[in-house]
This record gives sequence, structure tokens and C-alpha cells, in this order.
Amino acid sequence: MFKKIRQRYWYKRDRGKGGNFVLLIIVMIVAFISIVYVGTRSAIKSYYAYEERKAENNETEESRDNDVSGSEVSSEAVIATESSEDNYSNTEVQTEQTQNPVCEYEVDTSGMATFLGYMSDQAYETLIKLTEEKCRELGVNTAKKLDFQKTGATEFDIIGYFLVGNDKVCECEYNLKSDVVIIADTTYMESDIRDMEAAKKKAEADELKKEQEEAKEAAEEETEEDIEKDATKKKGKKKGKKKSASKKVDNTE
Repeated sequence: MFKKIRQRYWYKRDRGKGGNFVLLIIVMIVAFISIVYVGTRSAIKSYYAYEERKAENNETEESRDNDVSGSEVSSEAVIATESSEDNYSNTEVQTEQTQNPVCEYEVDTSGMATFLGYMSDQAYETLIKLTEEKCRELGVNTAKKLDFQKTGATEFDIIGYFLVGNDKVCECEYNLKSDVVIIADTTYMESDIRDMEAAKKKAEADELKKEQEEAKEAAEEETEEDIEKDATKKKGKKKGKKKSASKKVDNTE
């Protein structure tokens, strides 16, 4: 590969285009480093956000366990006291406890961390709250982001999709300018989202292939033009030599 690049540079340098070729190589290297940097930064940010979220969930779970334990102890004391006075009151207390169960439970949203690739921390927190409410509404405890995303009505709108439970696909619309998050139900299945992602990748691959073919054709045309110019120069030099030789012969005669 480096040998080909060297040969290409020498070819361009001989035609006075070496500086442009070096500049193109530098731009490509800088673009590659930028892509690697952005990808690494996004991955690190997602990881730390996930760890912080996990630590907060652990603290919330511990405090909830302590609250539940305290309420159970106090309820047992009240029941024991009232049972000695009135069995009917004891029955009422037990009935109230069974009618008001704790409906809060932990929802695993670790699979949503990739939204941080383009969301602010505040918008991501809002998304997690809405997602947890949706999960509890549907009686499920997991949510994860799907790979496919697209641009919305404007260039600032990004539409992503996430899976709630095992089969419910929801839509998340995020505005980069206003930092607003909106989620909504969809009629898609997970397989539909995979098909859309495959179609998007195919379209991108076709576009890249087309650009490469156009660049190749342009390079071939440029090479042919350079060859024709070289041939023209050589012919001109040969004609000049012939004219000078004929003039010498005439002067000798």
C-alpha cells in the first residue's frame, strides 16, 4: 500500500502536483484521527454514564429496602397493638395494607446508554424517566436502544428506536437545538427496525461505491490527459530537433 502511495506521489511530483497530493494525504489522516477520536469519546462517555446510572440505581434500591423494612416493622407494631383491643380494627389494617402494594420496581435501562452518543445528560435523564414509566405501565423491566436512527422533519431532529420488554418498539424523537425529548408508541416490530437498518446500510454502501467509481474514472481521465500531454511534448521536441538539423545542413551547403 505504501509502495503504491509512493509511486503515486512520484508520478504527481514529476508533473508538478506533488504538493497537492501530500496535502490530500494529510487531510485524509486528520479525518481518520478525528473519526477515531469521536468514536472513542462517545464510547467512554456512554460507559461512565452507565456506571453513574448504575450507582444511582443501587443507592435508590438500598434506600427503598430500608423504607420498606421500616414500614413493615411499624405496621406489625400497629397490628399487634390493635389486635389486643379490637379484632375488627386489626382486619381493617390488614385489608388496607393488601390494597396498597408497592408498585415501584427496578427497571434495567443499561441498554439505553448509546443514546448519550448524541443526547445531552439532562435530555438522557428525561428519556430514562419516561422509559421507566413506560416499562412499569406495560409491566416489563428492561429497555434497550436499537441500532437504527434517522433524521426527522429538520436537520436538528433525530429519531431513534428502543425496545421495551421483548416485543414493544417505541420511538424517541430528540431535538438537538431545543434539547427536547418525546417518546411515542409505534406499530413496528424489532424485525422491521432491523430491515430499515439493513436498507440504510445498503444505500450508504451503494452511494460509497458510486463515489469510488466516479473518483476512479476521474483519476483515469486525468492520467490519460497527462499521458497525452507528455506525448505532445515529446512530438514537439522531436520536430524541433528535426528543424534544427535541417538548418544545420542548409548552412553547411
